[in-house]
Amino acid sequence: MNREPIPIQSSLSRIFLAAACLALTMGWMGPGVHAQSPTHVVKAARACSTDLAPTFQEGQAALQANHLEEAEKKFRAVIACDPKSAAAYVNLAVVEMRRKQWSEALAHLQRAERIAPAMEGVRLNIGLVYYREGNYRSAIPMLQSVVEKSPTEQARYLLGLSYFFIGDYKPALATLEQNWEQQSGDLIYLYVLGISAEQSGNRQVSDRAFERLLQIGGDSAEFHLLKGKAYLNRGQPEDAIPELDKAASLNPKLPFVHFNLGWAYAKKRDYNRARQEFLEDLSLEPDVPYNYEQLGAMDLYLGKYQEAERYYKEALDRDPRLPNSLYGLGKIYDHQNRLAAALATWKKAEPLAPESITIHNALGRLLRRMDKSADADREFAMINQLEQKQHADEIANPHLPTPEVKAER
Repeated sequence: MNREPIPIQSSLSRIFLAAACLALTMGWMGPGVHAQSPTHVVKAARACSTDLAPTFQEGQAALQANHLEEAEKKFRAVIACDPKSAAAYVNLAVVEMRRKQWSEALAHLQRAERIAPAMEGVRLNIGLVYYREGNYRSAIPMLQSVVEKSPTEQARYLLGLSYFFIGDYKPALATLEQNWEQQSGDLIYLYVLGISAEQSGNRQVSDRAFERLLQIGGDSAEFHLLKGKAYLNRGQPEDAIPELDKAASLNPKLPFVHFNLGWAYAKKRDYNRARQEFLEDLSLEPDVPYNYEQLGAMDLYLGKYQEAERYYKEALDRDPRLPNSLYGLGKIYDHQNRLAAALATWKKAEPLAPESITIHNALGRLLRRMDKSADADREFAMINQLEQKQHADEIANPHLPTPEVKAER
């Protein structure tokens, strides 16, 4: 289900957000927000003598019909007469979110927040923009502030997913577990909760979530996909493969089945079959970056640097915030003695995986080679701090990507 932004409507209206539910077959609708009514906008408008209420309502109707150009035109007309219409800025942000123009959407929302800091729903939408563009570290503080003020199911789920996607499993578990009563009938929720519990060392909650997943899953292709994925995350590829094969037999075009089969065969070191599965999923989901990333990693391992570079760049073209792809690309440049390119690439990876010992180590060794001793020493000092805290290395032992969780359905 799509994670939709919250448009701002009349104060006499309610709008519902299906933002955080990622169920494969059924979703839930959460309460929306009240905001400035067009009548209030008209009272605030002093620059124009025309009645802005019809223009605002026409923008709402166009947005509801997904006529984005018309909606944008109407809301900009409102702003031209009333530059302090926070409601119009929020709706412009919704237009840009539907276009997946995240920076433009964020600018509109931040403007709305400055104008009306108490307007309900604006901060949730800001968090949603960060979430939708994959900037989970920026989404977290925004969503935390929303949950602290109004701990809704939607906000908690988005916050829990954001923790999950950066591998911070303990707060993910603590946040997601609060939604058990509302979401324990949702396959994706159970999967994410179970993995968060497993990675946090809470086997009791992990088993509870997995048992519930088995109980409600039926015999759908989606259920067998998630069951196989759960086995993969438990390090049981031999159990995962039959489940994933079953999913593929029920729905040969189900996205991400072949991606996970690729991972399963890679874990069994059957790289030829793994490559075949990644290519099969790529044909079904050409815009998902993870297949390109895994194909790049295989070619890098085999020393096929030109092919690996091409695949890594394909992945980064689709999502520039992939630390594993940046790390692999930097390794290619390092091998080719393109030191400046390797440094620039690993510098991009560092803030995306700040607790990765592998990235800090690569940077430290490279900086030493470039006679930048002070910078190298800072990287090695960071490694010592991370080792003392016993942080897991996400690059050396990568968490299994979860594109099927992020997919909009």
